[in-house]
Amino acid sequence: MKIWFNGGLCEESQARVSVIDHGFLYGDGVYETLRVHRGRPLFLREHLARLRSSCRLIRLPLPWPGSLLARRARKTLLANRLEEAVLRMNVSRGPGPVGFDTRDCKTPTLVMMERPLPDYPPALFKQGVTAAVVKTRRNHPLCLPPEAKSTNCLNGILAKQEAVRLGAFEGILLNLSGFVAEGTVSNVFAVRAGRLLTPHRSCGLLAGVTRNVIIRLARKEGIVVREVEMTLSEFARSSEVFLTNSLFGVMPVTKFAVIVSGAKQSRRVGDGKVGPVAKLLAERYRRAIGVFF
Repeated sequence: MKIWFNGGLCEESQARVSVIDHGFLYGDGVYETLRVHRGRPLFLREHLARLRSSCRLIRLPLPWPGSLLARRARKTLLANRLEEAVLRMNVSRGPGPVGFDTRDCKTPTLVMMERPLPDYPPALFKQGVTAAVVKTRRNHPLCLPPEAKSTNCLNGILAKQEAVRLGAFEGILLNLSGFVAEGTVSNVFAVRAGRLLTPHRSCGLLAGVTRNVIIRLARKEGIVVREVEMTLSEFARSSEVFLTNSLFGVMPVTKFAVIVSGAKQSRRVGDGKVGPVAKLLAERYRRAIGVFF
């Protein structure tokens, strides 16, 4: 697999990050994950804009203009010739003295790498998946800026470990105030009384590119969309729940995994079937990106 490493393409085995890179030492960096369809990176402009925004939020200089990053991304895709894939763009602080002072980190490290698109069986979209509301809470915005897509992912990793132990496809995190925030790698939507609800940005979530696309598509269909503070009890009473991210698009949730008195239980979302809003928006999203199945 060919990887773009700093100034050019190389083999994966040759892409070696310094042990004093602050990305390796401290998770000091940002990244973006894009879906590639028919060799084309989807929503590349939006992802590059968020990459730059993430850098700004953690005061990480990004010396390359968006047009240059876009060209490097396309060269990486052409070198690997994968039709359906995932492209990850990673920028770390770069090498510097050990310690939290970043002033002597002069040169950021840029990595772009591609891998095949994960296999999401059609049954997941037709039958829905299980999500678990985990005990791990979303970091408070005053601790880490949620709009920075940081390579420091320990919060999500711990939540994902909980979800896996519960046999769930995804873990859903609450914030410190008890409101629904987001999934470990996804944004969350719910349907109640015919309205499409999603956590407000003030709840401490990273507003995904796909989340924004789904909101636009829903409003185009005449669906009322509200960004709200949603308690767990309100969330549990939703008639529909679905998740969004760049790789699977719209993923319906038909079951919750919960722990009651130390034992795992499964509870239905609504009637336990994929709902009409999730079906409609999944179909509209697939059309928007040119995927038909």
